[in-house]
Amino acid sequence: MATILLKLKKTGLLIILAFLFQNASAQTGDIKGIVKDQEGKYILSANLALKGTSYGATSDGNGAYHISGVPAGNYTLVFSTVGYKQFSKKISVRPAETTTLDIEAETDVSELQTVEVTGRKESSYKNNQSFSATKIEMAIKDIPQTISTVTKELIQDRQALRLKDIVQNVAGINEFSVYDDITMRGFRNSGSSGRLMNGLRTHNNFWTSPLLVNIERVEFIKGPASAAFANTSPGGTVNMVTKKPLDESRQAISFSTGSFSTYRIQGDFTGPLNDDKTLLYRLNLGYENAESFRDQVFNKSFVVAPSISFLPREGTRFNADFVYSNQHTILDRGRTIIQGTKDLFATPMNFNVAQPGDYLKQQNLALTLSFSQQLSKKIAFNASYMKFRYDELLNEHVHAAYITPDSIRMAFTDRNSKFNGNNLTAYLTFKFNTSVLQHTLLAGYDYIDGYNISYNRSAIGLANGVGDFSLKNPSWKLRPVESYTYAAANDYSSGSRFKTQGVYLQDLVQLNRFQFLLSLRQEFYHYPVTSFSYAGSNIKTAQDQNALLPRIGITYALTKDISLYTTYATGFEPQAGGTLSNPSTGGPFDPLTSDLLEVGAKGEFFNSRLFAGVAVYQITQNNVLVNANDASKPDLLRERGQERARGFELEASGRILPNLSVQVNYAFNEALITEDIENDINKRVGLTKENAPKHSSGSWIKYTVRKGALNGLGIGLGHSQVSERETFDRTLQLPGYVVFNGALYYQVKRLQLSVNLNNLTNKEYISGGYNYERNFPGAPRNFLLTVGYTF
Repeated sequence: MATILLKLKKTGLLIILAFLFQNASAQTGDIKGIVKDQEGKYILSANLALKGTSYGATSDGNGAYHISGVPAGNYTLVFSTVGYKQFSKKISVRPAETTTLDIEAETDVSELQTVEVTGRKESSYKNNQSFSATKIEMAIKDIPQTISTVTKELIQDRQALRLKDIVQNVAGINEFSVYDDITMRGFRNSGSSGRLMNGLRTHNNFWTSPLLVNIERVEFIKGPASAAFANTSPGGTVNMVTKKPLDESRQAISFSTGSFSTYRIQGDFTGPLNDDKTLLYRLNLGYENAESFRDQVFNKSFVVAPSISFLPREGTRFNADFVYSNQHTILDRGRTIIQGTKDLFATPMNFNVAQPGDYLKQQNLALTLSFSQQLSKKIAFNASYMKFRYDELLNEHVHAAYITPDSIRMAFTDRNSKFNGNNLTAYLTFKFNTSVLQHTLLAGYDYIDGYNISYNRSAIGLANGVGDFSLKNPSWKLRPVESYTYAAANDYSSGSRFKTQGVYLQDLVQLNRFQFLLSLRQEFYHYPVTSFSYAGSNIKTAQDQNALLPRIGITYALTKDISLYTTYATGFEPQAGGTLSNPSTGGPFDPLTSDLLEVGAKGEFFNSRLFAGVAVYQITQNNVLVNANDASKPDLLRERGQERARGFELEASGRILPNLSVQVNYAFNEALITEDIENDINKRVGLTKENAPKHSSGSWIKYTVRKGALNGLGIGLGHSQVSERETFDRTLQLPGYVVFNGALYYQVKRLQLSVNLNNLTNKEYISGGYNYERNFPGAPRNFLLTVGYTF
């Protein structure tokens, strides 16, 4: 009897619950529809929300949205997405019914800015617009030059923290070393020669790769970009675009831990500060405390990056960005291996001659102010200014010279460096027509300066107390650096002082399906007369170098989604101030000059959700300096006549489906020494340039389940591949490699869990290197677990 009563109770309870559920369901309804633009193209990732409620949805790859379980009643549906005008519409929800509301969105031309002040809202591996190459916002497919972009979404999915962590996702780029030191289209490109932040020149220290905590996207402008940015590398220019404030509240925080005792915390907070949304803010924070697979190496860093945007009225925009980063690490000089060895992997991958107590302490400060004023419908004024400062303290034990193939002489360096820089750019844009031609004319002025102060003291070998070091029987210990006998201190008190000014004109001309980008820049570079001491001697040096830099680009719209283009551009780089001022380099030297010839095609596919491009190019550079590889004179340089790179690139990125994102790339590049001043002795003509692989490729593909029991589960897979590379020592080649990476994701509402697995097969490989003394192994298999929450 008790059993029967219990069954009846359970049955009654189920009936009651079913009734309540049915009654509740009867009191709710759904809203669905299709979102298109005025040309009938579906709009992906548009936000549809019921004002004053938590109900909302995002449109999928077919423009469809569906808001379910909405209590019956009257609401205001708000539509918003980047590039289209926001609007709202009254809508009624009836019990147990589905209300259909299709939306035709109107393009918001006010989204096109002449200075990037407010943040972008895209959430894809694909980036649509760029300011970098032309100083005005243009669709990337319309720019007659290759621009590859790594967005914050790909940075997040890869859990990348530094610039060097994402270069595998860009065609034609590979690591030269573990520093801020990469190869672009076969040409070396480093932070010490200038990175761009929001189109302005910084001076990132060469020894550490820039942190990405506050970066919205990284743009790689391929080929010389001197027409826009003065002295730049011929292989390309790296522009890091910081995250700007948004006019809607978004907050996110994440915690990470993983291999090598890694701990990270990152936060991103943005939104309006007043009801009118004329004052916006953004704050990015980041902290890392990690060890490494490399002996003695550790990383402790934090970043604080606030940003304010002020839009008091239509046509007036002001932005202030401040970035402070602090890094405490060790200068990893790479793995020293037995001289002349044929087995590159005989020495352990973690092997490092650095000693306990060595350190590298860095501080970076950057303040950027940007202003844009629309003077009339046809004329706009733009100005940006950056103040930059870098401070460095370095103590390190390093390889000085081989004594025998398996033992080395040690050296110790104590260095204190400071760098101060200023960058101002100001220009006017004019829009006008001449007959059937539409013009966007830009006239501007740039000013850049930099001043470095560096004090060094050093001790070398047994006689000075530093000692020697055995590669077969190494000994790591805390050494008495204060008891060393130091050589006379070297004072490079103006080692990187320079000033450069440029005036330029640019005209973007439109004629039917054609666009012509014509620009001309006159550059005035000045390295002033300076007097300073070097090992007790007074040194004086001065240099003035001027350059006229033309650029011509043509784009043809084959269809509304596919463009063909060709371009010719020139480049200019004065030799570095430290090279000019250091008498041990063997100067003086002529400036670097370069030119680019490129043809290609760009297109948007899958209803503009995927961007793909192909480029064929030739880059030539003259007056290149290389290390003379003289063990007795480690700073000695020599001038190489000419280098040339020829190749082609393929890449594609975007979100093909709402749950499928892709980034793939491949590059073939043949970078050769085509002329050599010392060819009769060294016979270098025809040799491949250092760290310039012929073949490289990379990928990252992310798929997320959107339905069923596995809803919210995602998987990411990708690879990085680089072929054999030469080093500065022609008896040592770095072997090619393929490394596979993966990730698992799981998202529940605002909470996301991810596990990134790098080097899945535990491949031993060398990511870059100079010679037997300095080559840089890649990390073994490792993982990073991240918990993120948005609110």
